[in-house]
Amino acid sequence: MVMRLLKGAFHDRLPLPRYTATWNVQTVLEYLEGMGTNTSLSLKQLSHKLCMLLALTRPSRSADLAALRVDRCRFSPEGVTFLPAALAKQSRQGKALTEHFFSSFPHNRELCPVATLRQYIDVTSLLRPEGTAKLFLAIVKPHNPVSSSTIARWLRDTLQQAGINTGIFGAHSVRGASSSAAAAAGVTTNDILKAADWSSESVFRSFYYRPTGDVTYGRAVLSQSRQ
Repeated sequence: MVMRLLKGAFHDRLPLPRYTATWNVQTVLEYLEGMGTNTSLSLKQLSHKLCMLLALTRPSRSADLAALRVDRCRFSPEGVTFLPAALAKQSRQGKALTEHFFSSFPHNRELCPVATLRQYIDVTSLLRPEGTAKLFLAIVKPHNPVSSSTIARWLRDTLQQAGINTGIFGAHSVRGASSSAAAAAGVTTNDILKAADWSSESVFRSFYYRPTGDVTYGRAVLSQSRQ
């Protein structure tokens, strides 16, 4: 009876990954670009935009973004680096803490994480409570640092505004969408693992890589028409 119960449960709830597909990053980028110039955005819009750009350009967890500190960031011509200030989920003994690097995008200032970050720091400089070094602040007074759950809500709200079905895709799906888009664009697996701070390729392939479809079989069949 126990074996039949477990077998029934297996058939009722198939062992599928959380996401079997992903959303198109271009859809979200078009929404972010259409928001207007950074200087014209409200604090809420600017916060949501920066949060999404950082999550896309380095596949980060909500907790990682919430832990970023303005007193531990270093700008360079290539982008901006945040030095780690706390242990991450994947931290363990014998493994050095990984810096968080976000590259600039000079080809389009409205989609540049560094330009958006500079504007955000300028806007929040007068709102930041004394002694507060966390990057992301609450939108309403007294503008205290936000938690990872707030970051996740901001990401989810941005996805919804961009037209992504948030009934299926949550904040965590940004990591999979970002890394899958990078893989489709030709970024090597080693570079993706380094950017996301994943220890093995199997983690990326099993839980995050969601291509739009494997074209190998179908194209191989259709190509027979050329022979």
